[in-house]
Amino acid sequence: MDAEASFQSNGSFEFLRRKIEFGETIDWDCPELPALWQYNLHYFDCLRQKGMSSEQGLALMKDWIVRHPGFSGVGWHPYPVSLRLVNWIYFVASNFKDTALEQQYVDSIALQAAWLKENIEHHILANHLFENAKALLFAGAFLDGALGDECVTTGLEILRAELDEQFLDDGGHYERTPMYHAILTLGLVDLSNLFSSNPGTFSADDLYVVNVRARAALNFLDELDPPDHSMPFFNDSTDGIAPERVHLAGFAQRIFDFHHQPKGEELRFAALDSSGYYVIREPGNFLMIDCGDVGPDYQPGHAHCDTLSYEYFGGGQKLITNCGNFDYVQSAERRYARSTAAHNTVVIDGAEQSEIWGAFRVARRARPIDPKLVAVGDSQVKFTGAHDGYQRLPSGLIHRREINYFSGGRFRVDDTIEGRGSHSAESFVHFVSGLNVRQTGEVFEVSNVSGQQILKVSSPDADTVEILSTERYPEFGLKETGISLRFRKRGEAPFHFCYEVELCAA
Repeated sequence: MDAEASFQSNGSFEFLRRKIEFGETIDWDCPELPALWQYNLHYFDCLRQKGMSSEQGLALMKDWIVRHPGFSGVGWHPYPVSLRLVNWIYFVASNFKDTALEQQYVDSIALQAAWLKENIEHHILANHLFENAKALLFAGAFLDGALGDECVTTGLEILRAELDEQFLDDGGHYERTPMYHAILTLGLVDLSNLFSSNPGTFSADDLYVVNVRARAALNFLDELDPPDHSMPFFNDSTDGIAPERVHLAGFAQRIFDFHHQPKGEELRFAALDSSGYYVIREPGNFLMIDCGDVGPDYQPGHAHCDTLSYEYFGGGQKLITNCGNFDYVQSAERRYARSTAAHNTVVIDGAEQSEIWGAFRVARRARPIDPKLVAVGDSQVKFTGAHDGYQRLPSGLIHRREINYFSGGRFRVDDTIEGRGSHSAESFVHFVSGLNVRQTGEVFEVSNVSGQQILKVSSPDADTVEILSTERYPEFGLKETGISLRFRKRGEAPFHFCYEVELCAA
């Protein structure tokens, strides 16, 4: 698959909406730049962008070899080493099938592979460990001799264990992050391509297992695919990073004849219980609800406080959104992006539903309770679920939510706060940037930039409803302002409040 163009021939790179012009001398260390930008620089995704010539690619590789010797700096962290090895090997295999490659490039690939083999990220696990294994397998297929054999042996040992560990029964990746799921799905298709192209190195059994996992992961991604094919913003997900589902499906079709299944015209739903995602769709309309674990207990680093949150697409476009993700450092933006208030769910007594801290830490976290998605006749689908994240509060509270979706784009959200004592609850609805909201009596009218009314929102029993200006992070490094509604209710538990959203006729 072609990567997004990140390199220009004048020595400039652009990642995460930030462009740096190095000129003739690339500073591969660039410590003044954010770590994630530095990581992207060392991935060498640019080798897979359209228009990258063999001469220019080799020049970049040679410059890195000369200017970034081992084994210090961001470029020698195991994760960027893993991604770089795969990109270098893809590039070499595509451009030098019939031409001898200079030994310095082979030597560098061997050095990086040998170093990676001794520095596997067992301390981080999850998607990092998967990428380590994938890189070793690519290196093992590329290299001759004992090192190549050792890379294959180590890579297969890790991969076989992690395929069972990381991919759930519904096909989803266990970090419950749509963006990383798409990235790991590309990894599975890459491995299928590698295994089928190297039958003397990899067994038919390993190819079969990878293909089974890849098909399940693609089908899972298909269920999560909204009408505009954008990325759902649950946990650490944002646009502009992972490959789109349609591109992944096209790649998989070329590799192992995968075919996308059309959705049909009827109202349909999918309960992805292992991952905790619940999807309702009909032509142009799409509602996705989260009621799953925040991630694996031992690695919840990409988790947000989005339990019982949802995103809504109406008329083919996203209208109600979680607030996205801005960066991976301990910033105000990172804290807000992960917070309960940045998602379309309920905050009780100002507390977070899961105790997030640092850039990638979670302490006590919300656990899902009995989520269900069922049809109610031919034109209605009902979701019910709850979580125990607020049981750590003195009154031991449970947030329970019911969402009834009606064909044509109308749905009602009912929230119940169970427990004892007097409490304050806030329920948020975040609209995508560019929409306007005005109040007419008890109804909040949502319109687009052209002034066309597209949604009506009302709450019959909230104590107060406020129109807020809040931040959105639709891509890494991109900050926008959007309009949100905040419904407030105070009462003696148990108490209930609700709101209704209706799509206006075009």
